Amino acid sequence: MKNTQKVSLLALLFFFSFTLSSQTDSKWSVGLQAGIADYLTFSDFQEVVYTIEGNDYLYSLGNITESNLGPALGLEVGLDINPRWRLTGFAQFQTYSGRLYENDFAIFGVSSTVPEPVEFRAPADNKLTAFQLGVQVQYCVLQDQKLRGYLGAGFSFLSRSHEYRNRLEVDFTEDRRTNSLVEFFTTANRNALALPLSARLEKDLSENIFVSLTGQLTVFPNLEDHQIAGLIGLHYRL
Repeated sequence: MKNTQKVSLLALLFFFSFTLSSQTDSKWSVGLQAGIADYLTFSDFQEVVYTIEGNDYLYSLGNITESNLGPALGLEVGLDINPRWRLTGFAQFQTYSGRLYENDFAIFGVSSTVPEPVEFRAPADNKLTAFQLGVQVQYCVLQDQKLRGYLGAGFSFLSRSHEYRNRLEVDFTEDRRTNSLVEFFTTANRNALALPLSARLEKDLSENIFVSLTGQLTVFPNLEDHQIAGLIGLHYRL
């Protein structure tokens, strides 16, 4: 799989370089983007073990489906091949730090040993960083004097690091009070080829400066994760 990724990335870089060198009359642009991104770590899992006075009560193993919504930054280089087609290279970075509530609670109903309902919660620290580097081909589907609209698709390489609780062990007393709680944390580092799909609106502010509003969905052929991003950009034509 590693060799396949290297070959794919080299092919993309060759195609990008060849296209740039062959377009002498095309317009270049550079841009900075900022916004928010939501990265869903479906390929990471957490175990939960509940016991009552040392006796087995509940065991579960589930993937982490909570939102990691945080700030995102991007850098983009664009090449207008003709009025309809554009080739872009981009780099994006996302970070998130918060609390994980996945599988952290239980509600015990009234019984002979529990005189009133008891609710248990134990949120945990959760941190994520993701970096994506790739290329996209964009096609102009809307073109008038005020706005331009583009649809894009391409390939990218994404590397992410996720620090989270991967195992929770809780022992309860007979009346369902917390007797002991043990947490285990891990850092899941994953690298994968990705398919970024985008929709964008652009508006000129002057002859050389334009702004953009981009929505992007990144999916992975060999990973259950996905990322959704919304970015506002400021671009300059060279």
